[in-house]
Amino acid sequence: MSRTVRLLELLVRLQTLRQFTVQALADEFGVSRRTMLRDLQSLSELGVPLAATSGPHGGYRLIREQQLPPLMLTADEAIALVVSYESLQQYADSPFDFDK
Repeated sequence: MSRTVRLLELLVRLQTLRQFTVQALADEFGVSRRTMLRDLQSLSELGVPLAATSGPHGGYRLIREQQLPPLMLTADEAIALVVSYESLQQYADSPFDFDK
């Protein structure tokens, strides 16, 4: 499974969970814990409202007050959108480079 597809599936999955651990999601998606942490960081950077709770009963959760509306795109449209975004980040002199 490509990273783009995994991120989209992860985004859909987060909508159905109250709280989750990184390890549980890593096991579900068949990736390492570190890969899942990178995926969650990527989603967070894209604006997905995640909150973390530490401790033995902690984990992550989607902030319900800021819950995302249902994804109203087909799978092909969503993949095209993410691929377009990622390809724009590859250009150093892009007008979309906000780090300048």
